[in-house]
Amino acid sequence: MKGDFTRLTFKREKHYSGVRMQQGRAQLDADWNEQADIQTHLRETSMCSVIGTCGASRKDAGFKIITNEAKDGIIITKGKIYIDGILCENESDRSYEQQPDFHGEPLPVDPGFYMFYLDVWKRHITGIEDETIREVALNGADTATRTKTTWQVKYFKLPPRTSALNVCGERFDDWDQLTQPRTARLSARVNAGTIVSRDPCVVPPTSGFRGTENQLYRVEIHTSGQTGQATFKWSRENGAIAAAIREIKNNDSVTIEQPARDELHGFIPGDWIEVTDDLHELNGIPGALARVKSVLNGVEIVFDPATVTDPRGITRANFPQDATPKVRRWDQKTTAEIRTSANSWILLEDGIEVKFGENDAYKAGDYWLIPARIATGQIEWPAIDGEPALQERSGNEHHYCRLGVLGFRDGTWEFRHNCRPVFSPLAEQINIFKVSGDGQEALPGDELPQPLQVGVTNGLIRIIGAKVLFDVTVGEGQIRTIGRNFTREPIEVETDENGVAECIFKIDKNNQSQQVTATLRDPEDPLHKPHLHLPVRFNANISRAPAVAFEIEPCSETQRDPPSVHSLFCDSEEETLENWPDLDSNGRVTVQDALAGLLLFLDAAKLPFKHKVPGSRFSESLPQTVAAALDYLSHRIVPTGMIMAFANTEPPEGWLECNGQEVTEAEFPDLYKALKDRFALGAPVTVPNLQGEFVRGWDNGRGVDPGRNFGSLQFDQIQTHTHADAGHTHNDAGHTHLITDPGHRHLAPTSTGSAGDFEAAPTTKVGVDYIGAALTDSSTTGISINNGAANIQSSNANLGAPTDFAGVTVRPGPETRPRNVALMYCIKT
Repeated sequence: MKGDFTRLTFKREKHYSGVRMQQGRAQLDADWNEQADIQTHLRETSMCSVIGTCGASRKDAGFKIITNEAKDGIIITKGKIYIDGILCENESDRSYEQQPDFHGEPLPVDPGFYMFYLDVWKRHITGIEDETIREVALNGADTATRTKTTWQVKYFKLPPRTSALNVCGERFDDWDQLTQPRTARLSARVNAGTIVSRDPCVVPPTSGFRGTENQLYRVEIHTSGQTGQATFKWSRENGAIAAAIREIKNNDSVTIEQPARDELHGFIPGDWIEVTDDLHELNGIPGALARVKSVLNGVEIVFDPATVTDPRGITRANFPQDATPKVRRWDQKTTAEIRTSANSWILLEDGIEVKFGENDAYKAGDYWLIPARIATGQIEWPAIDGEPALQERSGNEHHYCRLGVLGFRDGTWEFRHNCRPVFSPLAEQINIFKVSGDGQEALPGDELPQPLQVGVTNGLIRIIGAKVLFDVTVGEGQIRTIGRNFTREPIEVETDENGVAECIFKIDKNNQSQQVTATLRDPEDPLHKPHLHLPVRFNANISRAPAVAFEIEPCSETQRDPPSVHSLFCDSEEETLENWPDLDSNGRVTVQDALAGLLLFLDAAKLPFKHKVPGSRFSESLPQTVAAALDYLSHRIVPTGMIMAFANTEPPEGWLECNGQEVTEAEFPDLYKALKDRFALGAPVTVPNLQGEFVRGWDNGRGVDPGRNFGSLQFDQIQTHTHADAGHTHNDAGHTHLITDPGHRHLAPTSTGSAGDFEAAPTTKVGVDYIGAALTDSSTTGISINNGAANIQSSNANLGAPTDFAGVTVRPGPETRPRNVALMYCIKT
């Protein structure tokens, strides 16, 4: 702040909370200003602690960056926002170019995405910048000055392929250059050996400051850069000697509004002046320095054009009249700008020297104040171990806040992200939180045991009638309120007298994990959009044994009494845990596998079993142990002796292959009893051998398969049948039977007999058919019977092997069987 101050005394490290006036004492500007600085510090620190570094109140949040109606420009919405505790206000929606402290940089024309942000700092305002500060009744006399909160909306282009998910919080080089901490230090001292007074009547003292007046020296950076590159200027009056410019003439003189009140506070030949205006100051650009040649009538300052530091010169174009141009005096005498140095002390005047930090970064406008007092002959500057300390800059602090991201393409702006943090006032801090219902389980398609409940409060006060939206967001479950039907659609529920809203959730039958989301509605939004808070989510699971983990852990002896499922695992041998095949990386199995393990590894008889459960079909006579219950259930489902066909080559657990093997009473008592009583196969008792056999239902008196015993074996059989022949004839051309006989006769009846063998002395009708009369003796030793051709007929004939016919393939073989599939028959033990 370039004002006519005695000094600025506020030091936050002193922790002062106020200034107290005393009666009859002199009142100084420093006391008044310190009180203002204390209050500002306390207020901004408190606001920053409550709101954060950047935030806008929900009810009057401003500075949202949106597109205009034609989408060819940008609008800054009206409202308020806090940045590092500093209140920034925008009284109306205004375009980017209509900012009250517009910096003059036009909107970009290159396509791409741009981050818009707010740059805020405090600017010192005098009667030159705002003439209404002065009281006209004082005839132009200067009074107090002001500090103004100055805000500007600026932008930088985002790099290509910037993530759209966290663009508001992502790091960017341009942003880091704006906000990263910067070290800019200066050290000051009084050196008696270098005292050179500007007054020839002053005799150089042996030590101390020997100026003729108390001063407040100001050292200010003019050109930005690192130590050795940056330049500075200085003033013994804190840069307060300034005047408004009425007119700029011919690039060699300026006319000020009114002459200075005296020579000490005016302009004289040889002085260095700086011509600047609002546009330069709002952009952080230093003005043009020039050396004064003469002053005419106290109002026209003539300067040497050759000494002007701005290549554009001091012209109306460079400093337009509507930008409120002004001229300020600086008191260095040798050159317009003095180069910074960390290696040697630089003399200002009257023994005051300065030196800059090594490798520090300086920016135009950085400044330090050095109070010098003739009463002590010293300057007020802190020391460390007797040496002047390096002090950080006193001012030119800027504060930043990201506002939003917009995209530009084909002359059109498109809104993409709103980056402003928005908060609710403390009195309106409405919170939503879980009360009950999360993490439940239910059978597929059932309601959860307990309702889903959320609470809504304002601080510690319960809110009645707040609207909460419940919505099924994972799965196909349904929700309802009390007295209503289930629905898949979101439902809105109001909080009751306890500030609680609830719904009932019925999970679906298919999804293992399901979810309902509860969102607090904004009561002031006519569309009831979601409130500015995170949603509350309730998770539920289908109760299924394969999905529930059972963790096997070692346990102490005390954990085994009374017995529990856990203790049964502890009773196993140590190596049992290593034998579990389904342990995951955390040493856990599912409940389903754990129950199977109980049957395989553990003595389940230790576990008590209470079967008096409503709806249970168990009788009072059942044993009271888990082992008995499991045995009872298994035998009710698959009784001993049941025979089933399995698509396995090995019998499953609890079954024996039906292969005729022996069954002993000691090894399989239940099966032994069943086979002995039913099959009655004798000793030893064996299972039926069904290898390669077809199974036939027991006749049991029906009469279809009479005479069969239960479990008896029956061999194959072909039912009696005939094959008919249409008839055919065998022709004989004639033949002779020679009978050698010592001589006797046989009588052959003239009748037909059946085919067969002759008897030695046939007395019945046997042999082949004979036709003719009685046989007579022959003169030879035998009898010759000569028959003629005969016609022999037969009703049966040999038809030969069967052949295919009418699309039927005949498969001859060694057995008669139907079409079949080979499976393994097993019997339940």
